[in-house]
Amino acid sequence: MYLVFLVLSIVQIPSDWLKVNQHIRTYINKPEGNYEDASLDELAFRFEKVYDNFIKFINFDKTTGKLKESNSFSQNDEFFIKSNSGIELYQVILDLKKWAQLLPENDQSKQLFYDLFKEDLNNGIEKEESTKWLNWRWKHIPISLSINLMEELKLRLKLLSQFEKKLDNTRNKNAFRIRNNQSKMRVGDKTELLLNGDSIEYVRITRNDVISEEYTINGDTLIFNPTFSGKYQLSIIGKNSIEKLEIDVKPKPFGNSNQEVLKVVYVGVKYQESIIGLKRGMTLISDEGCNAKLNFNKFNIEYIPEKPGWLRMRVSNQNGLFCFDSIYAKPLPKPLIRIKDLASNVLSKKRFIKNGELELIAMHPSFENNVFEIKSFKVKWVGIGGRTENIKGTILNVNAEEIQKMQYLIIHSIEYKSGIEIIKKDQPIIIQII
Repeated sequence: MYLVFLVLSIVQIPSDWLKVNQHIRTYINKPEGNYEDASLDELAFRFEKVYDNFIKFINFDKTTGKLKESNSFSQNDEFFIKSNSGIELYQVILDLKKWAQLLPENDQSKQLFYDLFKEDLNNGIEKEESTKWLNWRWKHIPISLSINLMEELKLRLKLLSQFEKKLDNTRNKNAFRIRNNQSKMRVGDKTELLLNGDSIEYVRITRNDVISEEYTINGDTLIFNPTFSGKYQLSIIGKNSIEKLEIDVKPKPFGNSNQEVLKVVYVGVKYQESIIGLKRGMTLISDEGCNAKLNFNKFNIEYIPEKPGWLRMRVSNQNGLFCFDSIYAKPLPKPLIRIKDLASNVLSKKRFIKNGELELIAMHPSFENNVFEIKSFKVKWVGIGGRTENIKGTILNVNAEEIQKMQYLIIHSIEYKSGIEIIKKDQPIIIQII
């Protein structure tokens, strides 16, 4: 009965008859999916995402089956042909084909896929021609028929999932299935490929067509732990079948987390980040302006950004790329320059005589003390002849006799280090001595 209605729903039919297509949609939608296969589960999830976006785009009420414009061709073409949604759906079907290709030749699920998707394969999926498939399947058809076609694709996925469950229940206990399927990883990640009741006879893993030994076997489980980035092909042979899997491994970022985060740094400030797994013999390649080096004793990378903007750093050896990270460097903000332990620019002679000195500091609440540093300044004495003195460093020493005659101190021509730059501040600081 399913096949009868499937055929009726995809042939050319009079537009008046489309009003009853909601009954076909309801019938097609009855079977439930049971996605025990990890890859099928992921593909079904991606399909549902496209389907939900489609339903929202055309304002379709699933409960009543009502459409504002059931015969609209323009909405259909806008969603499937002109937007990226059609490509997303095409990619789901294409990945489903790749899933089937990885199955053993005698696997019944593989044959079911080719039976269900024969026309799609002949019209663009087999040769991976997206435009051909989209035009053949979706171009210039009314919205009400598009809904049926989407439901029919959903039904095919459900049929595959139910068939997989049935096979899992009837295959003998030595059936060979990969349960933990992960298609994308980062260097340092670890994944376990569990073989259901079978013993591993032989494993062959290659990275960019070079043999790799980045795995261990524990009973019926293959533990894959890639140490370099690249495209890995895994071939695992059991007593009863062969499983193949391709995993795209990306380089790890710096630090203890494998998650990508936006790293904002400041020009002239020294930074350190750990690199777990760093080994002697690895080399660093960085953009101009990073001023970076590897510290093998501390297992980290040290860098001082020398210019604003995006900067990239890579760690690798002869085997391939190990780490890659990018940072965004911003100019340092201006520091606050003031007299240490002086809340305002008024100082009593008694306190001044007791201390015998003043210390000029440059600071910012977001940075440590060594980011900004006073190098030199000039001071003008008001009240004792108005002389000017050049001071190297941060300390101004004054004796008690001079302090008694002093009325003001004018500190000017301040030179300070900001990161890796020397900056001159001409605006004076005037201290009143009372």
